[in-house]
Amino acid sequence: AATLAEVAYLAAGMPEELSGVLPGRTALEVAAGARAVFKGGTANRVGGVSGAGELALDGTTSLAVAGGRTNVFAGTLTGASAVSVSGGSVQTLPLGAFTGALSVSNATLLVTADGGAAAAGVAVASGGRLGGAGATATPVAAASGGALLSRTGQAALTLGGGVTLAPGAGFRLEASGGQTEGNLKVSGALALPGAGFVELELDAAAQGVFVVAEATGGITVDGSLDDWQLVLTGVRPQGQAQLKSTDDRLVVRIFQEGLRVLVN
Repeated sequence: AATLAEVAYLAAGMPEELSGVLPGRTALEVAAGARAVFKGGTANRVGGVSGAGELALDGTTSLAVAGGRTNVFAGTLTGASAVSVSGGSVQTLPLGAFTGALSVSNATLLVTADGGAAAAGVAVASGGRLGGAGATATPVAAASGGALLSRTGQAALTLGGGVTLAPGAGFRLEASGGQTEGNLKVSGALALPGAGFVELELDAAAQGVFVVAEATGGITVDGSLDDWQLVLTGVRPQGQAQLKSTDDRLVVRIFQEGLRVLVN
């Protein structure tokens, strides 16, 4: 892990063309009570961020997380520039003080939020997944191949800044422990495009109604769900699977022939 002294050296003491650039696999740990500052308008790269201190991006200084590792940063992220997550990384970052733009592609970004300031937005590109817990007014936009991540047995992630799904975008529900209700909530309306996908991963054979997402303002579909793909992974379900939208929920029904499951 890079120390604060090393970060300061890289930001101020290297040649200008390399200023602020950490080796791409560097794991940055910011301990509780410590503050790491990237400045100088540089484009910084790290393999992952962990710890419980403060990570500050000064001015136009950006940060790219691309080490392919799983890291949890439970401190405070500040600044107004840009943070990207890619390269197979699974990175947890806090919202509430950062007002810049976030993006994720071919990786997973998990956010923790408890109100506070909204970020400029989260862009979920192809292969990217966005999930987490808490409540944020940050707007979210998913491109084709990007997915919003929902998990059972976890505190709700409430998106209150608007969710935009491009054709070909979708959702991933990870269901475990016999639970069926995912934690993804949308405060307001959720408009589904005419084509997209839902991935459902089961850790045990099961049947029932699995809630992928809920929207307080209702769910609408541009046409129907006929052109949506339902992809089942993990353990094979006990019966047939069907994707369905109700007034305020997107669900996957798993049922055996001859049995009927009602969706309220």
